[in-house]
Amino acid sequence: MDLDPILIVEDEKIVAMEIQEALRKMGYHVPTTAMTGEEAVQKTKELRPKLVLMDIKLRDGMDGIEAAVKIKEECPVPIVFMTAHADRETFLRSHIAEPFDYIIKPFQMKELHKRIEMALFRSRIEKHQKEKEQWMNDTLNGISEGILTTDLRGIIQFINTTAESITGWTDGEALRRPITDVFPLTDGETGLIKPALGDKLLYNGQPVNESNHVLLDTRKNGRVPIRFSVSPIRGLHAQVTGAVIAFRVQPSDLN
Repeated sequence: MDLDPILIVEDEKIVAMEIQEALRKMGYHVPTTAMTGEEAVQKTKELRPKLVLMDIKLRDGMDGIEAAVKIKEECPVPIVFMTAHADRETFLRSHIAEPFDYIIKPFQMKELHKRIEMALFRSRIEKHQKEKEQWMNDTLNGISEGILTTDLRGIIQFINTTAESITGWTDGEALRRPITDVFPLTDGETGLIKPALGDKLLYNGQPVNESNHVLLDTRKNGRVPIRFSVSPIRGLHAQVTGAVIAFRVQPSDLN
């Protein structure tokens, strides 16, 4: 069994000790408990637990929901709420803490065990996904070409640092904006607007490879000549889900 700690936050000392002992018998590492929201926040900082079992109704100071929100601000630890109060108001308010799960008191230890295992499994999956996304972002940011990705509607989903430098648009400004805002192209021969993703409103998945007479309107350097290509992003069953645009300023025109 995993030896990373689990923190129990419960203001009934006897109940906390019962849960702690039961979890230890299941093989979990439960070194301590907390009785208040303030104590829960402090012990989470110290222990960096793998999971927090949080009673919603705590007597002194902040309640479990407030404590969970503060904990989330400090570290991305999964939280499972324990509560005897299943009213709609409490349930809806608890959403702000983004808990992994709820368990209603009184509960069987077998049921708690199942909820803990599901929460830990979900936490591992989410951590793996975030690490994978970070690795992909680091890879794309290390490429010397500008990279943009869009959905089928041409709404930008990613922009790498090279693309930020060339276009003058930052990540925060570019995301969720139409490709025509961030990547406005002009045909250098005709002076007409040139759609990056083709002439259709939705990207149809056809590759594009443009190498001559294309000008990009940038924020910093005005119009610059570029070469660019567009390739489809495919999901399950090879279905087109978006596009990736790779581009660079033509070396012969660099100052």
